[in-house]
Amino acid sequence: MIEYKEILKEYISEYYSIYFNYDEKWGDVKKAEEYLKKYWLTADEYEATWKKIQCNIFTDINRKFPEIGYKDEYDIYCNAGGCLFTKEDFLILQSGMERLKDHQFVIIENVSGSYNNLSIPPITLRFPADISWEELNSGNYISSFVINFSEREYFVFSNSAKWGYYATNDNYIPLGVLGLKNKNIFEKFNIYEPDLQELISHLPNHLKSKVIID
Repeated sequence: MIEYKEILKEYISEYYSIYFNYDEKWGDVKKAEEYLKKYWLTADEYEATWKKIQCNIFTDINRKFPEIGYKDEYDIYCNAGGCLFTKEDFLILQSGMERLKDHQFVIIENVSGSYNNLSIPPITLRFPADISWEELNSGNYISSFVINFSEREYFVFSNSAKWGYYATNDNYIPLGVLGLKNKNIFEKFNIYEPDLQELISHLPNHLKSKVIID
């Protein structure tokens, strides 16, 4: 059975189209399926390769935010939320991946304590580190849902295990958290200082203590 079959059926719903880029027609199943064929991360590969990397970065991966944490050696930057990430955010992550010579990164939906239909598998995607923003968004309603829908939570990390990004659900507070082993590899996100302090104020204590203050 194709793991993403139910995903193709579920997220074509017009309910999700309010987050869509209207330069295209919503609901192009062919584009969506081609995208998933190309970038889907199978459950077997996740278990064999990527779960170990994930567990080397994050703590409590079977929980939701704010219980999610980072291993001791990681410090964090905060980012505004409301979507998985913007183009500007992604280019910051990609620049760091280039410096680290990463070759792949993954996006893993966190369905722990799930708010969605558990008959639908979590979205798990694997991409080349040098993918363009345009290609990342080329999956019609699937890529639009993943990148723009604000009511899901995701882990994002690469093969190097030197960083990990967590995007929270708007039901908590819209923010992103970037955990880093080396703060000099990544630029800070461009956030107005009072807004940044507001985001930090909503972090649980176990993450507040890790915030990088320059």
